[in-house]
Amino acid sequence: MTNYAINPVDPIYRMLFEERSSQSEKDDLPGIPYTIRASFRGRPNKELKLADPREVFKKLNITKSFPGKTLFHSIENFLNATKQHPIISQSYGNVKKVDEGGKQGVIVDLNKLDEKNGARYMRILLIYAFKLGALRNGEDLRVQNVGDKLVIYPSKNGVNRPKKQPNV
Repeated sequence: MTNYAINPVDPIYRMLFEERSSQSEKDDLPGIPYTIRASFRGRPNKELKLADPREVFKKLNITKSFPGKTLFHSIENFLNATKQHPIISQSYGNVKKVDEGGKQGVIVDLNKLDEKNGARYMRILLIYAFKLGALRNGEDLRVQNVGDKLVIYPSKNGVNRPKKQPNV
C-alpha cells in the first residue's frame, strides 16, 4: 500500500492529521458497518496518524446529527454545515444532492485541493461523521473524483460503479 501524497500546506491536513506519539492510542469509538472508499487509495505517512474524530468535530463545531429524507440529503446537510468552518470552505466548494433516474448521490466541487487529497480527506470526514453519529443509516459509499468535482454515491463495498454514478 502506498503512502498518502499529503500536502502539508493544505489547511485541512493540519486538522485531520497529527504526529504519531511514541505511545500511539487507538480511538475508543466503534467502527462503522459500511465501506467507504475513495478513488485514490493509500495510507498516511508512518510519522502521522489520524486526529481524534471528536477533536476534529469540535473544531468544526459539529454537535448534532443530520437527518434527511435519504442518506444523501443527510450527507448534503452535513457537508454544508462543515463548510461553515473556513478551512472546509476553502477546501470544498458547492455541495449538491442529485437524483437522476434512480442514480442518487452528492456532488462536491473542489476548491483549493488537488483531486487525490480532496477524495481522501472527504472519505475521512464521512467516516468520522458515521463514527460520531452525525450521519446514520448509511450504506457502502464511493468517493469518486471526476475532474474538479467529487461524486459520493452508493456502491457495494465501495467499488467504482460508473453505471450507478450520477452524471456530473
